[in-house]
Amino acid sequence: MAAFSWFSKSSSPEEDSDSDFLISDKIEQFSLGHMSSRVYSSSQHSWNTQEDFLLEQLPRCQTPKTLEEHAKFIAKSSGEVELENITQQLQEMKEAKLLLSTQEIYESWKENNSCPEDDLAISSLAIITHNRPKALQDCFQSYWDHLVEKEHSGTIFVLDGSEGENLAQNQNFLSSQKEHPSLKLCHVSQKEKRIYIDRLKELGSKEGVPPEVVEFTLHNMQGWGRDVGTKRNLFLLATVGEKAISVDDDTICQFHKSPSYEDKIDVCARIDHTEVRFYPTFEEISQSHRDEEFDLLKGHNSFLGKKVQNVIGQLPQYQNWEKSALNPEFLVRLLKTPQHISVISTGLAGDSGTDSPSGILGLQGENRKRLFESEETYQNVLARCPIMKSVPRWVLTSSNHFMTPNASYDNRQVLPPFSPVVRNQDQVFATLLQKTEGSTQCIGHMPWAIYHYPEEKRSFSREDLVNCRFSLGGILPTFISEFCESSINPSLEQVGTYLKDLGKLSSTDFEATLASSLVKLITERISYLGIYLQVFQRTPEYWARDVEEQIEKRLDFLEKKDFFIPEESKIFGEKALLETQNFFQLMGDLLIHWKSLRSLAYKLKEEGKGLDNC
Repeated sequence: MAAFSWFSKSSSPEEDSDSDFLISDKIEQFSLGHMSSRVYSSSQHSWNTQEDFLLEQLPRCQTPKTLEEHAKFIAKSSGEVELENITQQLQEMKEAKLLLSTQEIYESWKENNSCPEDDLAISSLAIITHNRPKALQDCFQSYWDHLVEKEHSGTIFVLDGSEGENLAQNQNFLSSQKEHPSLKLCHVSQKEKRIYIDRLKELGSKEGVPPEVVEFTLHNMQGWGRDVGTKRNLFLLATVGEKAISVDDDTICQFHKSPSYEDKIDVCARIDHTEVRFYPTFEEISQSHRDEEFDLLKGHNSFLGKKVQNVIGQLPQYQNWEKSALNPEFLVRLLKTPQHISVISTGLAGDSGTDSPSGILGLQGENRKRLFESEETYQNVLARCPIMKSVPRWVLTSSNHFMTPNASYDNRQVLPPFSPVVRNQDQVFATLLQKTEGSTQCIGHMPWAIYHYPEEKRSFSREDLVNCRFSLGGILPTFISEFCESSINPSLEQVGTYLKDLGKLSSTDFEATLASSLVKLITERISYLGIYLQVFQRTPEYWARDVEEQIEKRLDFLEKKDFFIPEESKIFGEKALLETQNFFQLMGDLLIHWKSLRSLAYKLKEEGKGLDNC
């Protein structure tokens, strides 16, 4: 259905005073002379004639506001044109659908919300673990007890990369669990995973899937230092066709409701509502805002697999829809095609889950105020203090912000794979989810945080704060995004071909390409840090000192002879650049064959040879 036909009537001036408006996407301007232009909206298929001065101001209408608020802002900016004249022209733009009414959109979604969506239950939960038997015991018991208490049924996978004595402890613990009539326990060690890999390879040999692709997807055959992505891919293949949840072994099934919870749904193009709070001890945060009534599976399943348009259409009133961070591009996506909520994640309460504290230097708003309550608070945060990161209301977004410690997946959709190795595999996954296959999938964030309590609590030094490290997983989303933004509806296969071609470049050209992208990434970060110093007037002093040192360290980093070598690749010594190129080629092959791998996994399930039968 064309977007324009979604609006059946024009709103009255009275309705305009309550509704928010923002500019429609993809407006083209053709000068008519005499300080006016003919304007065409390709997304709305509509024409309109407007004065050039207003068109110059129109890009500022990208945030939802009332017509009166937009008019006052433009009048203040121009200082020459009367408010009444601007208001009249904005009204004409609204009638021509160059400005879109969010209230009309809400009403149309409400009217078209007659078809009920399926209510398929979440049927699997996977715990990802590696050589942490004590953590697994605490984690497993908390989730098992929760599922029993809430009377849920399904399969619990323990995807276990442990070895030696750690594996033996896990086997003894899990084998001692009493059977439950509604819950099936499936412990997958390296042995069972190898059986599954061999089954996929055998079936794949008949379907044109190279065996090395299967190995790369599920097994760290190159010896990279971090390979949690292989277990996440194993989870995606094992649960293909289902709704499922994946959790990390350092989480406890204990939920903390956002301290500023609102009964609203936020549809936005970026995540700028995440609230960060700091606590002196883990004991204090473990008792803060506990929600004993929260149901893990029902919470995730409330929106998982549903369409954003239907979720908004089911709201009891327009005011329950929060739109402050909605932009024209995402709004047009919502008007053109159904947007499925394909994955949902919780916030975190406890350990920050980050490898570096440097992100806190850019905190703004209330988060910044909390950080700088005192210099002692700031220094405690840098060192190791526990935090709570959560959104205050449900957020449905086209952003690639995504955290995996407790996340659900509608695996009936064609979800992308995780990067099997290297850091930042969650952002690689989220970037592929948002940028490929027609951009029809969204990420949900719930206003509850999972308790994150690793055995080894993170502690950071000053060097961790200011040092510059280049992560391969940190730059991969940049390559993916740049390719997707220059392509029309790119598929996973097309992105895969692009990455594979990058890996096939000569070593000189590959080095230059990698270095160019990294310089761009680092200089952008330096620019942002400089803006922060200006905006906050280098206050407080101790913060400004750290920001300036981080800028200096980044400039020094770019002077290094081998600055383009990723941190993860350095374990390969003289072959670091070659192994980085091999990674790009293998990652490309994985994306090219991922849909076939999903099909193979589904076929194994149908034949009774899935991961739960290894």
